[in-house]
Amino acid sequence: MLLRVFAVVAMVALSQSVNGRMPDVAGRWICDTPPGSAGPAPPVCEYQCTITVDAKVLSVSYPTATPLTYNLDGSPTTKTGKLSGTSNVKSVSVLAVDRGTVLLTSTTTVGSATLVSKSKLSLRAAKLVIETTQSGAGRGATSRTFEYSKVK
Repeated sequence: MLLRVFAVVAMVALSQSVNGRMPDVAGRWICDTPPGSAGPAPPVCEYQCTITVDAKVLSVSYPTATPLTYNLDGSPTTKTGKLSGTSNVKSVSVLAVDRGTVLLTSTTTVGSATLVSKSKLSLRAAKLVIETTQSGAGRGATSRTFEYSKVK
């Protein structure tokens, strides 16, 4: 009986560690969709980005924008600033990993408007796939999917 209990506990622990495994999304990525042809670029990687992962954070850097960082422990990352010098902007982002997919949820407040962006990053056939849904700020939800090729 004790052996069965141990086996069940081991299976649950193994299942949880596999479900939480970070996919290898590190690298330099370029969107397969030409800029402007599918609407605005996704907020996570735009049309080109470099993703790095260390023991504490996932970082996304861009050719022309400020890098973004997300805490791997699930704690919120907060960024503040000004939009066009007039409106205060506050963005709170949380990263989670589920079954080999990186889940990023960001809530951005600009003045009195709030925008929620949920992105899923996964690997499919050597491509980085980013599925993004945005809602709020007085409009319905919009969803888009972009595929990226790794630059070698």
